[in-house]
Parts: sequence; C-alpha cells; structure tokens
Amino acid sequence: MPGYVDATQAGGTYDLYWVNESTSLRNIKEAIGSKLVLKHRLQFFPSLEDFIESMNPKSSSLEFTEEEKHMLESMRKQA
Repeated sequence: MPGYVDATQAGGTYDLYWVNESTSLRNIKEAIGSKLVLKHRLQFFPSLEDFIESMNPKSSSLEFTEEEKHMLESMRKQA
C-alpha cells in the first residue's frame, strides 16, 4: 500500500511504503531483488523525516568531512 506519493518539479513521483519494524532491510532488499534495487536506484529510509530531509539537501552535506579532507590531502601528497 503506498504511503506517500508526491509529484516533483522534475516530473517524477515518489512512492513510500511502510513495513513492519521487525523486518530487516536486508530481507526487504533480497525480496525485491538486487537487479531492481540497482536498476532503479531504490533508496530506503528508516522514517518519513529522513526522506523529507533527503529532499532538502543542506549546504553542509556538500562539504567534506574532516576524514575526507585528510584522505584527499594524503592522495595529493602521493601524486
């Protein structure tokens, strides 16, 4: 049963489905099948709030973390 459907500016739609908390994400993905998950780039969110937050990317999510900055610096030194 669909939980939420919304048309975006890009013309796409989103379907959210709620499953029992006791069901593991791995079992859900195995039931769907890896080909469909990868082909359609399905995303899984633990809550509606996480889904909504993903639709509104923050500028901080575009910045590198300290660990990522360190990794980039070590790559530059090797080059």
